[in-house]
Amino acid sequence: MTQLSNRNIILILLLIFLLMIALLLGVRNQTWQQITALWQKPTPTTEPPQITDLLPQTYNEHGVSVAIPADWVSQSVIIGVTIASSEATLDITSFDQLQQEGVMVIIPGEIDVLKFQVGAAFPSEDPVDLLNLYIDLLKKEGQEYLWIVPPERFTIDHQQGAKTIVQSRDGNVTLEILMATIVNPDSRYLAFVSTAAIQDNAAALRPTFEAILNTIHVDPPQSAPNQSP
Repeated sequence: MTQLSNRNIILILLLIFLLMIALLLGVRNQTWQQITALWQKPTPTTEPPQITDLLPQTYNEHGVSVAIPADWVSQSVIIGVTIASSEATLDITSFDQLQQEGVMVIIPGEIDVLKFQVGAAFPSEDPVDLLNLYIDLLKKEGQEYLWIVPPERFTIDHQQGAKTIVQSRDGNVTLEILMATIVNPDSRYLAFVSTAAIQDNAAALRPTFEAILNTIHVDPPQSAPNQSP
């Protein structure tokens, strides 16, 4: 009888021990799930800012019209139009000086002139082919690029376009560059577009670059009327 009692006691103790382990495991699993949930809590997504306050600018000497934010600046240069997020950015001599600023360059020209200049290297008048040609020409000038996204087609005011985003190392900084080609098939005129922003600030500037890009229109420059002596 005593042996049966001892055996029962041992069984009861064993049962209690197993129950305690089960409870501990349950609590541990619940705590781990709570911790995991905290780490895996999804980051709320934010809608990209809408850039609506754009002021039209026209550069007849280059055949370029574009709209830019009211607090940005633009100017005519020999090769085309430069657009920047601040006046000081127009005067930088190195991309190291960009900091949180951004800059865009629009280089217009005639398709037939470009075809004559590059000769057999001219691919076609397709915007994607012309964008790749633009990148190849810059590579020959010593630029090195890392692809981020493949070319994407778009349409602006009956103009055909292609754009891509690349990275480039310049001095001590890594740049994110939005590159695009806009083709006006009716007037046989086009523009190459390049932006530059330091990689850490590129995401904040990208919506503005895209908004400006979507306003660009190119046409051959209008000849100045003859003046009587």
